[in-house]
Amino acid sequence: MKEGKEAGHNLSHVDSLVLDAVFAFLSSLGILCVLCVSAVQSLSPKHRRRITVQVPASSANLGPGFDHLGLALAQYTTITVTAGVSGAPTVTGLDAHLLASAPNLVESAMQRLAEEAHKHLPPHTLHVENGIPVARGMGGSAAAVVGGLLAANALLDEPFDRLSDDVEDPLLAIAAAIEGHADNVAAAIYGGIVAADGGIAFSLSDGSDLRAVLFVPDTTLHTTAARAALPPEVPHRDAVINVGHVALLVAALIDREYDALSRFMRDRLHEPYRAALIPWLEPLIGASERAGAYGACLSGAGPCVLALASPSQAKKVAAAMRETAAERGNAGKVLVLAIDDTGATVTEG
Repeated sequence: MKEGKEAGHNLSHVDSLVLDAVFAFLSSLGILCVLCVSAVQSLSPKHRRRITVQVPASSANLGPGFDHLGLALAQYTTITVTAGVSGAPTVTGLDAHLLASAPNLVESAMQRLAEEAHKHLPPHTLHVENGIPVARGMGGSAAAVVGGLLAANALLDEPFDRLSDDVEDPLLAIAAAIEGHADNVAAAIYGGIVAADGGIAFSLSDGSDLRAVLFVPDTTLHTTAARAALPPEVPHRDAVINVGHVALLVAALIDREYDALSRFMRDRLHEPYRAALIPWLEPLIGASERAGAYGACLSGAGPCVLALASPSQAKKVAAAMRETAAERGNAGKVLVLAIDDTGATVTEG
């Protein structure tokens, strides 16, 4: 009897071990199933991360503030990045045909941010809905760069803090390094009217009481060609005048003394040399100011012409620019835009 009891006891012990093993196996299957379901859900369209960045157009220089002054315009490019699935980038919207064969600046900026953060981007698809005229001096390339940087920063869980109190913004610094200057990218990131250099920017005004009136010609002009028109040196007197104009233009914008803009938006460093490429520049500046614009200048590297006006005078200025361009046979359109005071926005979902 004792041996039988011991045998039964040993059998019960084996059964217990077997049952424990079975339960452990079933539990592991359950965990595996949960993981599988989670993985499938993460790959399903309903659960993929989707980052959307809206970036404003911008106008740089504002006359004498070459490479350092800019303002944001209420016209936008929208960039959508979907993580968890790979695919070729797509571009639709305004002037999409001009972007089809060009290098994708958004994707390049995303890769640059990942390198700066020492991280790897997950598989993703990229779609650009372009709303900014291409190669016209309205900050299209800056919008692409800023959009790519902000999309990648969000996708990688913000290795660079946009809300930091540091004087230098690392995202702006990267954007300026890519673009070669900070004027357009600073305006695109922060909105309003800004002064910027490298990764440092200051807000001069939200521009809420101004309207930007722009003549947008049908012809394009790439920044490289516009910069090639500039001489390696300028007369000392021209440099001195420009320094004074920039200082007083900044002061006028901060104090909203807009009647002074006509005088201090005059430039001696780049506009006189680019005028040969943009013969409508001086006629449109004159026409807009006679119609009541506070001041006018070349928009960035051109070929757009920018006039700043009060909301009440904007339509009159637009009509004068349109009429003058038509008289000269310069095909194009005129836009009246508010100054964007928000800058680029990032949403997820």
